[in-house]
Amino acid sequence: MNFQATGKSLTIAALALGIAAGCASTAGQKGPEAVDNGAAEQTGVSKAAAERAIAVAKSMNDRAASMGYEWTTTGDIIKQAEMALGEKEYAKAQELARKAREQAADAINQKKLEDARLTYLELKDIQGLDAEQKARLNELLELIKSGDGAAANEYAQELAAELAALQDASMVYEVVRGDSLWGISGKDEIYGNPYQWPLIYKNNSDRIEDADLIYPGQSLDIETNPGAAAVESAVEHAKTRGAWSLGNVEASDKAYLRQ
Repeated sequence: MNFQATGKSLTIAALALGIAAGCASTAGQKGPEAVDNGAAEQTGVSKAAAERAIAVAKSMNDRAASMGYEWTTTGDIIKQAEMALGEKEYAKAQELARKAREQAADAINQKKLEDARLTYLELKDIQGLDAEQKARLNELLELIKSGDGAAANEYAQELAAELAALQDASMVYEVVRGDSLWGISGKDEIYGNPYQWPLIYKNNSDRIEDADLIYPGQSLDIETNPGAAAVESAVEHAKTRGAWSLGNVEASDKAYLRQ
């Protein structure tokens, strides 16, 4: 009886040890998914999370590249993130992807700021802006200085669309006795600068043969908001043209009209 009891006890003990050994063996045999879960438990970042981070970084960098503003280092960082992902270093992969995404976002912001600056430079040279329009132009400048590319570029496009009509605006001036292109250009309601008279001459070259000779009753089209380049060219011509001479079309005037 004692032997049988002892044998039975040994058998039970052996079975128990076998079960325990089996449990230990099963726990030690982990598949790929189990390994990934273990990595996530240790780092707090899953494979899926790292993959999403890399995908977002790639999308942002593609956008920067399409705008011609991709940073040279961003693509390399994304490759490093993909290598870390392949090595199951998910936290490292996610961090690298975050860095690449931020670089791409900075590149996009810089591009939008540059576009807003160029628009501002074009708009500030428009003549005839009223007080409200000048105030809005100053607001655009402040947005650019703030560094918010998206807001600055959106505001710049809105303002450019609003002022586009001004750039194409014109008025009609009827010549009276005693007028000259010099005098008309110098009027406050025209350009306020007599040296801009070539603008009127060029805009009415089909009805003005000699810039030194205009007649009462003539109707002249005045471009009210000429561009900066046109103004610069007109003033340069006015200052270097030479003396006025009635009845003769100066060669310099002809050259100016061909510009």
